[in-house]
Amino acid sequence: MCDLAVNAIAFGVLNAEGIIAYCSSSFAHVVAAAQGTPVAGGSITHWLEPESGPLSSPWFSSNAAIEGTLRLKRRNKIIRYRPEPITSFTRETEGGAILFLGDDTLTLNLIHAQAFQLNPGLSAISVLETGEHLDVNPAWLNAMEYQRGDVIGRTAQDMNIWENTSFRSEVVRQLTKYGHVDNLQGRMRTQSGNLRDIIVSAKRVSYFGRILAVFASHDITEVKKSHADLEALNRQLESRVAERTAELETKNTQLLDAARLAQAANDAKSRFLATMSHEIRTPLNAIINMAELLLEIKSNDLDKKYLVNIVNSAHSLASIVDDTLDFAKIEENELKIVPIEVNVEAIVEEVVRSLAPLGHRKGIEFVLTHAPRLPESIRIDPTRLRQILYNLIGNSIKFTRSGWIEINVDLVVTNDEHELLLSIQDTGIGIAPADQNRIFDRFSKLSPGSDDATSGTGLGLSIAQGLAQAMGGRITVDSTRNHGSTFSVALPVRSCSAPPSGMTVSEVIILGPESRTRSALEAACAGLGIASRVAGRETALSGSPSRTAALVVLPLSVSPPSAIELYQRARSLCSRVIVFSPIGQTIDTLPSVLFENSQLEFYPIGRSSLRAALSEQDSTTQTAEVQQIAPSLSGTRILVADDVEENRLVIEWGLRACGAHITTTDNGEDAIRLMQQDVFDLLLLDLRMPGLDGYQTAARLRSLGGRIGGTPIIAVSANATPDASKMEAAGIKDFLAKPFRPSHLRSMVLDVLGRSSRGRQVDIVQNRRPILDAAFLTAQMNYAGPEAICRAIDVFCGQLKQRLEKIEMSRNDKDRIEAIHRLGGAASSLGLSELFNLCVQLEATFKHHSPVTRAEKIAAIRMIGESSIFYLKRYQNDLFF
Repeated sequence: MCDLAVNAIAFGVLNAEGIIAYCSSSFAHVVAAAQGTPVAGGSITHWLEPESGPLSSPWFSSNAAIEGTLRLKRRNKIIRYRPEPITSFTRETEGGAILFLGDDTLTLNLIHAQAFQLNPGLSAISVLETGEHLDVNPAWLNAMEYQRGDVIGRTAQDMNIWENTSFRSEVVRQLTKYGHVDNLQGRMRTQSGNLRDIIVSAKRVSYFGRILAVFASHDITEVKKSHADLEALNRQLESRVAERTAELETKNTQLLDAARLAQAANDAKSRFLATMSHEIRTPLNAIINMAELLLEIKSNDLDKKYLVNIVNSAHSLASIVDDTLDFAKIEENELKIVPIEVNVEAIVEEVVRSLAPLGHRKGIEFVLTHAPRLPESIRIDPTRLRQILYNLIGNSIKFTRSGWIEINVDLVVTNDEHELLLSIQDTGIGIAPADQNRIFDRFSKLSPGSDDATSGTGLGLSIAQGLAQAMGGRITVDSTRNHGSTFSVALPVRSCSAPPSGMTVSEVIILGPESRTRSALEAACAGLGIASRVAGRETALSGSPSRTAALVVLPLSVSPPSAIELYQRARSLCSRVIVFSPIGQTIDTLPSVLFENSQLEFYPIGRSSLRAALSEQDSTTQTAEVQQIAPSLSGTRILVADDVEENRLVIEWGLRACGAHITTTDNGEDAIRLMQQDVFDLLLLDLRMPGLDGYQTAARLRSLGGRIGGTPIIAVSANATPDASKMEAAGIKDFLAKPFRPSHLRSMVLDVLGRSSRGRQVDIVQNRRPILDAAFLTAQMNYAGPEAICRAIDVFCGQLKQRLEKIEMSRNDKDRIEAIHRLGGAASSLGLSELFNLCVQLEATFKHHSPVTRAEKIAAIRMIGESSIFYLKRYQNDLFF
């Protein structure tokens, strides 16, 4: 045992017989003095004896701890002892005790060992009653800045150590009452007057009749200072966090303000685009309607062909204007793709033929080819396909100075997946590799130094790529600088029919200088199963009865003698001659004999148009919707149920002009009653009516069964996207959106009645127009007459005030929405497109707006509505003056 604190204590371990099993060095020193005689292993009685009587073993088996005095035999000295019985040790010592010995010096050593060696903090021993210091350790002296001689024998009061004397009084009280003090916090004063924070623990001990206090304290001044510093740091951090939070809140407010400004700018952009599309669409409508009127009165085939191209191009341009706003939708991933079954050949040919004149004027040859396996019908979104083609082909025309542009259409099948492939190849300026990586980015243009680098907005290719991706496809480019470019489009589709079958035509002969158009014509004939031979200047051919026709391909620039020579040679080879001239080129300078006994066609030409031309069919009749003469509905009885008078008048005008007998009603109950009283071939039913709405009316009619339940129903509504599930539940299969043109109405009626083989094409897109679409109203007047138009205008103007007041004054939302719906329906019938759009938008979103926003939108409806009266009256006056 080398531990000083332990060896300083005089103790020995005795077994039950009083044999010393172990003892400390101090114990051996006390009992054996300086003789050096071994102590362990001997009997305790050899060294010690009671002051009176022997020390007997039964005493060691006692469980009581007592104190007393013993006599040292060799020194004849009285010494104090304290035995502590061993309750559990080893079997050899069971029933023994630990015997502590000590004189005055040794007992104080024991106290020292407990207070000093075992406590690393501030230790002190003092008399409890007086406070006299008997001893302190070096840590105490160092912390309190004292020398040992300045402390021993002096009291705490003399030294003025405690900051508060009441603290010492509390320590004395607890030691007196409880015998100990645990972790009591106070402050002690150093010799220099500094205060130290102390945690005090103390124990009361007896020392030869005196009560001592043994202190084991700890200086926590630095700890408290660290805590204070930490708290200050925490407060500083909290302050910084608060400041940063305030800054972030300010930044957030600024960001919100910026977002609102950005939204306002975006709204302004949308309004600008809408306004521009309004202004562009107005003259476009005039172009379309005037061209349609010319088609009805022109008998010259050549004029009709040009007019058809004007109408088709104008319709395509109108579609592009409508889709200008799609750019924002592409960015917001809100673009709607509506695939339908269409003739892709016809769509591509329509786009190519409308753009080819721009290339022909630059001397660029335009070529259109189709793969033989391309089916007649494919399921795809035709509007988006047109827009992609217009952007890509227009881009090729822009950057091609000379040479040719070829458009190829194909369909590939991989693992039962169909993909439409379109390629637009040109001999233009090409695209540098650095530009190819960003050519589809917004506002991207060619690198500086390139010709045409600064022209255009840089949005065309970005829109095309966005449309392709929205359709699940992609656009790629392969280009070499100064060697042209090839843009490839791949779109997933569904093939709906097989490739077209062969023709009865057996053979044709093709005349004309070598060109890509002549080669494409050869390939097209081969795809149709027609044999073809090319007759060059040196080719010797004779007439053959098996040849159906001679095809003369005029180059972009041809002199009259050359044209006559080609024609005469063709006439010598075949009785039927078809002359192919570049579309958009002036042919007035060519000899009239060229066209007197031949059929004139224009190129580029698609497979379907070539088939029609060779079959002696006029291909223009398949693409010009306006050439359809209004078919007869004579004898057809049609019931119209609509709660808006103007709507009933529009339908009545459009169908009565075709000979239909029209009966009208303004509610669902009367519609059911009339259906039960009379026989009708068709019911045109508004979906939103007071009382029984269109869905409920249709459901009741279907429940009647028989003739009434089987009557065809066409739903009519200003809502372009009705509830499909409710329509199906009500047994309604056909739908026509307002506003509609009379031709669309007749087409729908004929399709439902089964009297027309023409495919159904119902335009349900709500076009934005100026306050009054005069072209739309004029189209209505052509069927109804000026008197009916004036009567409808008078009805609308007379009821407008009452309708506006109902919107503004109704107490419940349902009545307000109903009034808004009725006003919108009336507006659509008279071409008041802006008022119609405002009503439709507010009706659809009414419940989502706050009262303030509703009031603003209703105020806008009143302003546009009152302005509409002015435009209607002015239009009415123009009819008679």
